[in-house]
Amino acid sequence: MSPTPSIVTLMGGEQALGRNVRIARVASHAVDVFGSSERAAAWLRRGNRGLGGVVPLSLLDTDIGAERVDDVLTRIEHAVIG
Repeated sequence: MSPTPSIVTLMGGEQALGRNVRIARVASHAVDVFGSSERAAAWLRRGNRGLGGVVPLSLLDTDIGAERVDDVLTRIEHAVIG
């Protein structure tokens, strides 16, 4: 009898689990900022000037990238320019 796989294994390992958690957290913040999941998804998939033209979703592989995206969302939320 083989051992039952853990939830982490089922979700693709720790790295994939971390990315999924980051995506969920940032997506939730984006929905709060933009008011709908459709607008948030569009923003996450489009190059962003505040991120040097990088697509926000592409930065969510790392904690540092997710923090950069969250920072831009916070600036938008509070109408901070620059």
